[in-house]
Amino acid sequence: MSRYTIPPNDRRFQVIVGWDAPLTTFFAQVFDMTVDAEEDDTACVLWVGADLQALTTVAAVQDALQAYATIAPDVAARLQHDQATTQPRSALQERMLQWLHGTGPRHGSSAVLAPEARALMTRSRDRVHPAWGPASHHP
Repeated sequence: MSRYTIPPNDRRFQVIVGWDAPLTTFFAQVFDMTVDAEEDDTACVLWVGADLQALTTVAAVQDALQAYATIAPDVAARLQHDQATTQPRSALQERMLQWLHGTGPRHGSSAVLAPEARALMTRSRDRVHPAWGPASHHP
């Protein structure tokens, strides 16, 4: 995953763009820096690219960000490089995506979730990214 902070159109915002290799999507986040840090739901005014292949071009990210920032050519080139150099998903990543998106085994089905997937889910559920806060607080 790559992550770049880019200059906002309005100084009260923090704008982040990046490439999420496992989801094969670009993403963008905009935070209102005038909102108390404990109010993550309010501070995050835009979050796009959180789903599988949601934004597959830099132009799509720029369209989503047009009210908040312009992606500079050097950052656009880095994002395109990040996308172009993405390694194929591992078998575990494929199984997790299938499970998360309803095309694979679900909890309570006759299929058993692989132990490594169960361990990954437990570790991911308990991890908090410093810029995002608890995952349960975001759309």
